[in-house]
Amino acid sequence: MNGDRFCDGCRYLDFSDAVNDYDVYAARCNDPGKPMRGQHRVIAVAAFARPFQIIHPAWCRGKKPTP
Repeated sequence: MNGDRFCDGCRYLDFSDAVNDYDVYAARCNDPGKPMRGQHRVIAVAAFARPFQIIHPAWCRGKKPTP
């Protein structure tokens, strides 16, 4: 698989952990120049652990590697 298709390792990717048993782990895009509204747009969720291998959303401007 091509690693450039995924958000993993992008510096704009941020995670929020589940707060309780009824919550989910969420991956958020924090790119300030994205064309979609919403400062911390949720791009993936998972019930038991942090989501991974998140495919870039159609509006993504490109992966920005973590420095």
